[in-house]
Amino acid sequence: MRRYWGIDQLDLRVVYPPIETDKLSPDLRPTDDYYVSLSRLAANKRVGEAIRAANERGFPLKVAGTGPQEKKLRDLAGSSVDMLGWVEGPEKRRLLAGAKAMISCCRNEDFGMSVIEAMASGTPVITVDEGMPALTVEDGERGIKYDRGDLWHAIERFETHGVSCDETQLAEWASANFGVSRFVNDIKQAVEEATERNELNPKFKRGLVAPTP
Repeated sequence: MRRYWGIDQLDLRVVYPPIETDKLSPDLRPTDDYYVSLSRLAANKRVGEAIRAANERGFPLKVAGTGPQEKKLRDLAGSSVDMLGWVEGPEKRRLLAGAKAMISCCRNEDFGMSVIEAMASGTPVITVDEGMPALTVEDGERGIKYDRGDLWHAIERFETHGVSCDETQLAEWASANFGVSRFVNDIKQAVEEATERNELNPKFKRGLVAPTP
């Protein structure tokens, strides 16, 4: 905004997309022993990095999603990887609630809706230190951040030390910051502030009205 439109950061209000956090809960399924990846199976999501780590180390990984790389990733997946295809509704919510952690390898993700959905389900996130997830996942608290290429060490760290937030704290944080009610309040406030700052005072003149054909 500053580079192209000359608008100072102090004049901006960011309103994040609403996440239906009220439909997500740690109580939907007890935490199991698997990791989860939930995203479109496209090149920029880098799901193959999570699959390769699972292949090499043998940990259980459930991959949910479809996309142009689906066949390639199915061929890559070893015996510890479960390719689920498209998952939605109650099945997706239980999948997220039951995972010990989500793995997000996306390249410069602009928001990361599934990352917030995971935390709203009480599930911490292991994410590459890029894009918006690097801001929403507080290292050591709501998940683990790592430099690309170092995923396995991040998983080892999680297995050894876990995170400081429990599942209830994760869910409450996600709801408070990205729930629908937060979105409604923020968008109303943004509109009110924009209206108050508006310096335009248009003077309308009666113009000619085009004849009706």
